[in-house]
Formats: sequence, C-alpha cells, structure tokens
Amino acid sequence: MNPLPTYACIHIRELPAQALLRLSKPAPGPIAVMDGKPPLERLCSRNRAAARIGLEAGMSKVEVESFTGIHVLRRDTNAEAKARAVLLNCVAQFTPLAQWVDCDDKTQCSLTVDLAGLHRLFGSPIQIARRIKSEVHTLGMSAQIGISSSFHTAAILARSTPGITLAEPGQEAQRLAELQISLLPMTSLEREILEAWGIERLGQLAALPQKELVSRMGQPGRRLQLLASGNLPHLFQPIEAPFLLEQRQHMDQPVEQMDSLLFLLNTMLEQLITAARDRALAIATLRITAELEGGGLYLRVLRPALPTCDRALLLKLVQLDMIAHPPPAGVLSLEATADAGPTARLQLGLFTPQLPEPGRLQVTLARIAAIVGESRVGWAKLEDTHRDDACTVETFAVKPASSTQHDPIPCTAVRRLRSTIRITPVMQEHRPRSFYYLGQPYTVDRTYGPWQRSGTWWSGDMWSVEHWDIVAYSPAKDLLLCILAHDRLRNHWHVEAIYD
Repeated sequence: MNPLPTYACIHIRELPAQALLRLSKPAPGPIAVMDGKPPLERLCSRNRAAARIGLEAGMSKVEVESFTGIHVLRRDTNAEAKARAVLLNCVAQFTPLAQWVDCDDKTQCSLTVDLAGLHRLFGSPIQIARRIKSEVHTLGMSAQIGISSSFHTAAILARSTPGITLAEPGQEAQRLAELQISLLPMTSLEREILEAWGIERLGQLAALPQKELVSRMGQPGRRLQLLASGNLPHLFQPIEAPFLLEQRQHMDQPVEQMDSLLFLLNTMLEQLITAARDRALAIATLRITAELEGGGLYLRVLRPALPTCDRALLLKLVQLDMIAHPPPAGVLSLEATADAGPTARLQLGLFTPQLPEPGRLQVTLARIAAIVGESRVGWAKLEDTHRDDACTVETFAVKPASSTQHDPIPCTAVRRLRSTIRITPVMQEHRPRSFYYLGQPYTVDRTYGPWQRSGTWWSGDMWSVEHWDIVAYSPAKDLLLCILAHDRLRNHWHVEAIYD
C-alpha cells in the first residue's frame, strides 16, 4: 500500500579516476588514467577538466600527450575494488539491502538499494538520496542517483542524468521516453538491428508492436521493450558487504617530507573513522604500511589506550610515532588498516572530579616516550625471579574489568627504603642482637630467618643475599619492625624495609 518509489540506484562514473583521486588532493588541471601495457596504453577514464578539452576514452598515450597540461596516471584495480567496498559500506548505514548492477563499461559501477520502509527513519526518497549523495561525497566520490519503483528504471535514470532523478510510480515510461537506446544493456547485433530500424530513443522502442518485435528479435527484443517501458520485473538479490577498515594510496613520486605523508594519512584516517562510525564502532588498532623506494616495507602499529574515533588524536599519535621512527627512504604507497573495537564509555559521578581524558594521556605518554625513549615509559612488571627489584617496563594497556569480585586479603604494609641504610649489627650465635639505626640503638627482641636467596650464578651478575625479619626495641621502648639484609658476596648489612 506504499506508493513511494522503492529503489535508488547510485551510479559512479569514471570509476578509475575517482578511485585514484578520492584520497588525494586532485590536480588543478586535466587528469587522464591510462590502462594497458606499454606501448599499447589507452585512455580509460578522465576527470571533467580533461573531458572539457576533448579527451575521449580509447585515445592512445601519444594522443593524450599531444594535449598540454595533462596529468597522466596509471589505472589501479586495487583502488577501484577498495572504492566499491567503501561505497557498499556507505549505503549499509541506510539499508543492508543492496545489489550491484551489471555494467558493460567496467569504468563505471552502479549499486541499487531497496528503500522500502525507510521513509519512517530517513524521510522521503529524495531526502534519502540527498543523504546518500552527501555521504558518497564525503568519501571523495561523486555520484548520480536514480529513484523509481522499477529496479531497471532506477539504474537507467542514474546512468543517464546527473544529480538526482525521480520517476514517480506509473510515470516510468514517460521519464524514459526521451533517453537514448544506448543506455540499454544489449549486444552489438541487437544495437545494429535497432539502428537499422531508425530506433534512437526508448520511447520509440516501447511503442513498437510487441508481436512483430518478438517475431523478428525473439525474447531478447521483448526484454528490451520491457526495459524501455519500465515494466521489466526483477528479483532483488541483496548482497552483504564485508566489513573491512582499509585505505590505500599510491604516489607518482617518492614522498620524503613528513608533512606530505601526514596530509595523506589525515584523509585516510577520516575515511577509516567514517566507516567505523557507520557501525557504531571505534578504532582499536591502527597499522600504517608503506612501500619504500628501492624495495622494503615500513610498518608501524598504534594501539590507543581506548578505542577512539578522534581523528586529531590518532593523527597526533601517528605523527609522534613517525618522528621517533621515520621511514628510512621515500614512500611510494601508503596503506592504513584498522581493527574495530567498541566505543569507550565513561560514567561520571555527580560529586567526583573529572578524570583526564584517555586521549590526552595517550598523547602525553607518546611525547614523554619521544624524549626519554619508549623502553622507559610504561608500568613495572615483576620478573619470574627471587631477585630484589627485578622488573621490566611494559606499555600501558587498559585491561577489561573482571566479572568476578574477590574479597580483600588483609596484609601488613611494607615500606622499602630507597636507598637502603647501611648498618653494622652485633652478632651472637650467628644472629643479629643489636644495631644502630638513624643514630638510635636498638636491641633485637626476636629474629625470624634467615631466608637465603641467590641467582644468576652462571654469569658475572651473580648475587646472593639473606633476609632477617627483626623485632627490636630502643631504650625508650620504641618498637621497630624491619627487614635486615646481608649481602653475602660483599659482606654488607643494611635495613631494606620497614613494616608499618
């Protein structure tokens, strides 16, 4: 009972050129994309500036170079595949019902989506088309959109008319009547037959007697007539877009300037964040891969403290990391891939002070690491040894909260002394009996130990120490609970810790 059109076709013209230019700043002049092996290269795509000065598809490289001010690029099928994947992910934020439309010209692509029921969420079909066109423009591409209640009519309108074209229900034949028959998918023989009959427009084909047309061209002729009148039925077969966060950019010349690399990465990060936000996700891990001049790869992996969609934060982390680890040669291509994670949520209390933002903390840690070194910034992790103060420094990482809660275990606090205080105890029966600590004499009341430990006897860093737990009193009856350590290799005694 819904009279609104149900299909919208998004058509991308000059796909090879748009796929190459969507991540980089377009050149101010004409741009030509060449395909094929030298010296048989042919022009397969161009921008509007090149079309205005007369460049046509199929021109040889010599013919293209006869024009002045032409910027020539090589066709990149990987970039085109990424552009198709990005377009599919873009429309997925409106509806998962999308299907590719076969195009005879592989330099163009068309994607049709089902708009049935979306008016309750996004408004009229024209409003939805405007939003889709705006999102596609954000991705660095321009699109033509056709809207109709017929699947094939929407595709024909999208290929024929710039901007957004709407065919009201029941008006499909009138909207298609003045269009050229070259817009229909047909074989060269079928095109020759129609041209021989003098059929130039879709309205003329739709007006032919059906029986006579079928008797001369068979069922393909009937199919072409149904296409021309907007009545050809279609079984919609939606596809599911693979969710990939990948962006790639090729350079014509090696890039060595850090500012130029960051300019390209800024655009690539914006595309990754847009794709992640479309699925209510954030960037958890970012990998930057670069192909270097002379061969070799440059790889950097960044893991923010929390998944984030803050482009400025990610760009600053990339900048600090690349300053600390610059590429050893000029960069020929850049690839940015990311792993998605859940968006971070922060619950604040009414009477608690606001905590520092995780992003600012991450940038601060990166700046500190650039000054003192990455191996000196992190958190201390104890080593699997009995040696005192044996630890390593690991990178900060936010661990998920445990679902189980444990009751706190009561324990005695110990204050380790930095640095330790040397003493000379009086021994009796191989046990300390008295000593001076901070100028105050103490008499040992009870001793526990010794506990002997040693390690790395196989190297020059050998150590051996014994510990005593001491209960001692001063002449004023002040209690002292401490740990005495005896370095057996150097025969040194010192107070190592105090029990509180």
